[in-house]
Amino acid sequence: MRVSQAYLSPVEESALIRKAKAGDDHARDRIVLAFSRLAVSIARKYRTFGVPVEDLVSEGIIGLLTALDKFDPDRGNRFYTYAQWWVRAQILDYVFRQVGVVRGPSSAAAKMRFFRGERPVMSMSMEARVGGDLTVGDTLVCANPRPDELAETVIDGERRSAALDRALGRLKKRERAIIEARYLSDEKVTLADLSPVIGVSRERIRQIEVKALAKVSKAMAAE
Repeated sequence: MRVSQAYLSPVEESALIRKAKAGDDHARDRIVLAFSRLAVSIARKYRTFGVPVEDLVSEGIIGLLTALDKFDPDRGNRFYTYAQWWVRAQILDYVFRQVGVVRGPSSAAAKMRFFRGERPVMSMSMEARVGGDLTVGDTLVCANPRPDELAETVIDGERRSAALDRALGRLKKRERAIIEARYLSDEKVTLADLSPVIGVSRERIRQIEVKALAKVSKAMAAE
């Protein structure tokens, strides 16, 4: 992917966005190319979660396109400032959707494991077919870890759990409430659910959520 395209001037940006929103595919492509470095930059910040950077960049591009569809050039804002929220939100949504492959006793437990940096465990039978006569079990070097390996995993999990507690403790009260409701609860809590409770719009909650998740990610990475 090319990311060397220079950012557009305000006049060029406004003109291209208007054309793109009118259905000009060439203008749309130019906008995406000009701001693709934004998607790459944000995607790289979340590579520590074990998701391929290429996948994160692709999600970032989807976020760019979403931002382009929703952006109003008449409000006087620069597209970069507006788009970064959508790019980050799309990437984070994708990262957390990876928790969906976990089948544990509760979704909250699965999400907590993900926050701690533990890789999700696929809920798949050891006898499930990979292809032909090959099963999932056949692809594993050792299904039963040694006691020392298991102990190391437990200790690492405890450290990350403590790190997560510290990271959450650094959040503002409203930020923590949103993160705990959205990602650490067994119940599915939507932006619409939180809007009347927090007293701000759904878009504002999304912005606070993205900022808070970035804080948690940065704090966890620094541990």
